[in-house]
Amino acid sequence: MGRSTWWRRAAVLLCALGSFSCDGQEARSSGVDATLAMGWIMRVVQAPDTFSTTVDRGGRDAWIAFHRNDFLGATTGDGAVARRAWGELAVFYDVLADLSRVTWVRLGDTWAARGGPPRGSVLPLLVGWAQNDGEARGAATGVDDPVAGPLMNAWSGRPAWDPPETFRTLPLGQRMLLHAQIRAGGADLQALRSAGGQPIHVEVVAEKPGLNRALFDPLLYLTLKLRADAEAAAITPPVDPLETQLFSAGFGVPAQDDTSVLAALGVALPAAGAPAESCRNAARSLDTALDGWRAELGSLGDPASRALLDELRLVEGLRARLLTRWAVSALDADQPACALAYAELALDHEHPREVTPINSPTLFAALASARMRTGNVRLALDALEALASSFPEVLALDETLGDLSVLQNLGKSGDSREN
Repeated sequence: MGRSTWWRRAAVLLCALGSFSCDGQEARSSGVDATLAMGWIMRVVQAPDTFSTTVDRGGRDAWIAFHRNDFLGATTGDGAVARRAWGELAVFYDVLADLSRVTWVRLGDTWAARGGPPRGSVLPLLVGWAQNDGEARGAATGVDDPVAGPLMNAWSGRPAWDPPETFRTLPLGQRMLLHAQIRAGGADLQALRSAGGQPIHVEVVAEKPGLNRALFDPLLYLTLKLRADAEAAAITPPVDPLETQLFSAGFGVPAQDDTSVLAALGVALPAAGAPAESCRNAARSLDTALDGWRAELGSLGDPASRALLDELRLVEGLRARLLTRWAVSALDADQPACALAYAELALDHEHPREVTPINSPTLFAALASARMRTGNVRLALDALEALASSFPEVLALDETLGDLSVLQNLGKSGDSREN
């Protein structure tokens, strides 16, 4: 089925669900939960012409991309869909930035526990950047390493993106200058995305002559996040509520925030510090509410309408986005076990390694972060690999997290990944 045909069916056939009449006037009550019946999903059903106008206004292909969680593709649209796509990318890169920060800090701590960083390595400089988001940390520390010392001493006391003149021609200096340009809006974001999978510094492994150690960018995802935020802010906010709510993680019920809607549905998020099982119970309560509503919707209208509802997966998509948002919030609250529970329950297990209308890039990023924080680095790497084809810049985090995994298991599971 072609893209235009698919979306035209959405505009024409959703009115056949039967809860509302096709002229936009409310029909007899169907028994659908009154709270959910006021949300954006039912407004799409109620006014299919408005839905069609909305997707045409922003660019039909861009809205199709947004529905498929192809946020990069959706940024090519106009107005609301582009603004929302940039906002989603900002959240995605923020989750990766936090995971990268934790990974670099743990890498530094693991080396310290083994007696300190490798000889001749600038690793401490990169760990410091990760810890401080690239900001200057004070005066030079007088590193006496004959190989890494000159570079580290010259950079000490300066922000990462202000490399010393002597080192501006090195890959490390050039990358940091690109960071400065991206943050100032003076370079295409794609330039940093394309470069992101390449090492920013390659050094000789002193303890293993003939081998090199590749180090990757610890500030990559933070800069991408900041630029995505700026791109979103530069677009005028939409006036039409449907443009704000369509395919969102919110219910879009007028005059009610999502917490109130969840309470009306009998769903309460557990308090901070609650065990993971409490978080699973909250997700099960959400499923109970949404499953009943979805079943009732599926009993309305003709077979073609029910097939269309299945194609759009409106309720299933809302559920996955809600659980993903809960997972991100749990990570922010330092509740990785709960984040893992939400992310695993959100995952479309029929397509567990690809971005789909159910599996967003942010879901895989949150899953990787939650797995890493709960001690399963190897499974975290699996989650990152699901992003590799769409986001080659994820390779930087994949390599650094892989180095951490090897270092933590050195002597137990083989040699390092140094090459």
